[in-house]
Amino acid sequence: EGILDQMRRQFDEDRELIDAIGHTYPLDWIRPEDYVCVVIPGERGAMLDLPECRQLEQLLAAVHEHNQGLICTIGHGAAALLNIRKPNSAEFLVRNRKLTCFSNSEERELGMDKLLPFSLEDRLKERGARIETADPNRPKVIVDERLITAQNPQSVRDFVQKIAENIQNSKLCN
Repeated sequence: EGILDQMRRQFDEDRELIDAIGHTYPLDWIRPEDYVCVVIPGERGAMLDLPECRQLEQLLAAVHEHNQGLICTIGHGAAALLNIRKPNSAEFLVRNRKLTCFSNSEERELGMDKLLPFSLEDRLKERGARIETADPNRPKVIVDERLITAQNPQSVRDFVQKIAENIQNSKLCN
């Protein structure tokens, strides 16, 4: 049994989690000051919705800057970072930051590169991010200050571990 199968089984058995997911809140109900960590999951639909969601952009910027919180993305979830700007600046938050995301080579391997509206890896580079990727389907997690990014589903275990370590080793727990 692989890690994804284990996670699916655990998810299926976790009634409390399933109940919580069934009762989500609209973004405008969320108070950024209540959060020290936001995790943005991936999959290709994230590339269509997240870069254009101004409420999410404002929420992430507030958690990151005002709360000194963690912003964590996995795979295509990094699309949520594309349009966030640094406070009082026209500069993108990802500029000069080391990140990873679902890679161009992984998209090509799956035949998705021609179907997507843009290349996430290339768009992040255009915004000034320093992208590092592993070979397709190999785990890769990068921590750059309060941004934690993971490349793909194979990175989940390391991703969760890095988030937990960063929360434990920071003032976020206090």
